[in-house]
Amino acid sequence: MSKIVLRDLITSSKYYKEEEAKELLGVITAERLETEQQQKLEQQEQLSIEKLRLEVELSRNVNQSATQNNGQASRVKSLDEIVKMVRLLTVKVPNKSDGWDYFFSSLEKAFANENVSDEFKPKVLLCMLGDESVELISKPR
Repeated sequence: MSKIVLRDLITSSKYYKEEEAKELLGVITAERLETEQQQKLEQQEQLSIEKLRLEVELSRNVNQSATQNNGQASRVKSLDEIVKMVRLLTVKVPNKSDGWDYFFSSLEKAFANENVSDEFKPKVLLCMLGDESVELISKPR
């Protein structure tokens, strides 16, 4: 017997009630959806647990490398990070000629505080002075 013939026999039977069949179908569908949702939640929980485990492992590795480097921080700052920190620690670039000594003294203190290497100091200064100063410096004479 084929599926179509079997279905027709069931639906034409005197014991077949369409309302009960629809209810049963609704219950089965709801159970499947609930099972799928539970499985998704379990997968998400497993992923979050795995993520936390990897973060802990990463922090342990960072701590081990820091202790191997005699406690020195092995993080290298980018130029943008250095410029942001130095800007926070210095006064604004003066508009008048009498404020430059105070600006440069605060800049030197910021360089010392952030341990800025000599390689980055001119670049940071140019970034802080802005586009106008760069144009003045690079103008042909």
